[in-house]
Amino acid sequence: MMPGLLRLLCALALAMPAAPARAAAPATTEPVDTLTPATPSEPETTTAAAPESAPSTGDRIYDEMVKEFTARFQQGQLLFNRGSYAQAAIEFEAAFAAVPAAAALSNVALAYERAGDHVAAARAAKRYLDLPACDTPGVDEDFCASQRAELAEALDRLLKQTGELRLQRNGDVRLREVRIDGRVIAQQDFPLLVEPGRHEVELVGSRKDERLQRMIDVRAGESRAIVVEPFASTPSGDRGTDPQRRRDRSAALRPTFWAAVALTAASAATLASFGTITVVQKRRYEEDPPTPPYPAGAEDRFGTFKTASNAMVGVTAGLAMVTVVVGLFAFSRPRNRSTTRASTHVHWLGTGVRVRW
Repeated sequence: MMPGLLRLLCALALAMPAAPARAAAPATTEPVDTLTPATPSEPETTTAAAPESAPSTGDRIYDEMVKEFTARFQQGQLLFNRGSYAQAAIEFEAAFAAVPAAAALSNVALAYERAGDHVAAARAAKRYLDLPACDTPGVDEDFCASQRAELAEALDRLLKQTGELRLQRNGDVRLREVRIDGRVIAQQDFPLLVEPGRHEVELVGSRKDERLQRMIDVRAGESRAIVVEPFASTPSGDRGTDPQRRRDRSAALRPTFWAAVALTAASAATLASFGTITVVQKRRYEEDPPTPPYPAGAEDRFGTFKTASNAMVGVTAGLAMVTVVVGLFAFSRPRNRSTTRASTHVHWLGTGVRVRW
């Protein structure tokens, strides 16, 4: 065992209080320190003190790593005991990065599970199970998976609370980029553990126009496949199938929509004016007894405004219908075969408009 590690073990034994012996058991109240100090050999009796040689560069670097491990591990234990489990997990991760001791990695899994981050806890448990077995020749007991059974049990428990996404390619499909919820995921990281719920998946092919978006619902303990089909080529003349072009078209229709709203409002105001005048003329025409001479002029004016009012009713209704149709196209969201996002479909029935989401 290296001298630096001996100092690390002794420092941990003196600086940290006793902790439970299981890292993954849910009843544990403190993170585990499974590193135990090795018994040093008896010193040899000498008659004269030999001059110490200057430490090598490698020893100095290792001493710094040991100091970093000790500081991070102790800080992680302090945060864990205070209930700051997420911050404690970060400190244990930093300790493991300094010196890859199994105790630090098991405490990462425990702290993340206590923090409610089941995905990060399961990933840490998987990393722990990848450590070499303790019966492997030449493996130090501080760097082997001495708690394999406990971490395997913890991983089974965590996998029941997480979901999994995997890539399934149908045919020869080349992907340049895969994004899950806006975050780029390396393809070799699949199958990917995710929290249960709805996740946005974006697949980017080798060309700029090869882009698919999907929404996938994943339940706890479920594994869902992201089926990757060959990207369909978009004809140059088919502008409606390109989601970006459809968004541009919708944006271009919005000024038309607001203009139609203004025209409809003006037509409605004109209809209200004509209707009021028509009512007044009707009252004059039907006045009883009639004022002599016979109100032929009132009858003519009543007929004229009545016809104009009926015409404005049709004009206003037509403008309102056009405004509704333009608004549906202007504010609808595009949908293609590769996405399950909500979109609006408008169907003209001759006598009305049917809208489907």
